[in-house]
Amino acid sequence: MSISANSLFRDSINFFKNQLNGLFTIVIIATVISVIVYAMLIPNERMVGVLLEAQNQLLEAGNAGLQNWVLTLPEAEKSSILRVSLGLILSVALGSLVLMCGVLSYIANLSRGEAVNGTQALVSSLPKAPAMFLLLIICSLLIQLGITLMVLPGLILAIGFSLAPAILMNEKVNPFNAMGKSWKLAFANWRIAAPMILIWMASQMLVSMLLSSLQLNHIVVNGISFLFNNIIAAFALIYFFRLYMLSTKNA
Repeated sequence: MSISANSLFRDSINFFKNQLNGLFTIVIIATVISVIVYAMLIPNERMVGVLLEAQNQLLEAGNAGLQNWVLTLPEAEKSSILRVSLGLILSVALGSLVLMCGVLSYIANLSRGEAVNGTQALVSSLPKAPAMFLLLIICSLLIQLGITLMVLPGLILAIGFSLAPAILMNEKVNPFNAMGKSWKLAFANWRIAAPMILIWMASQMLVSMLLSSLQLNHIVVNGISFLFNNIIAAFALIYFFRLYMLSTKNA
């Protein structure tokens, strides 16, 4: 059975529309968790401003200039940089974990003929959550490192690990075995995996650009960002789960 990106997109769109209630429940729960963590750790916009200023210093003066600038800061602003960084990482990581576990568990249960709602899918995914969190952290760090060094290595890593969450959710493997199997399957079907990765990355950039012009409270803006990015990510997870299922059938 041949696999094409067009047929996968059509299947994913149909699944998303037909299962909108369950998927949207998971998306909303993931978004709420991200917003709560973000609001708790980054309650005021001034804290975000300090981090943005640090990023500008890094771009303008490099690492040495950034270190010198940080040394001149009051202790409160040094703490702000750490707290904002931690808040951004935790809010994205925990929200992504809930989304990945919930959506993949939801699809896996439905593919086995089990009728579940979004909340039940999340509960049934709890045993997989620690391994999924480890997979999320490892893959995110490697992909971000690749993008930071040069965009292409990050893109290659993103393609290679794209099927790992689906494999981890559907099989009795550890995160490292899931990454290894994903690498083989994804690059055997790289022409199908690559378009979704590019669309996912481009969509995230577009959401960020559109929201940057909004003059709203920073928590509201980030909440909207979390929501739209989670919707995009949910669609991508459906696409890659379907690709994984078809790839293993053809293997």
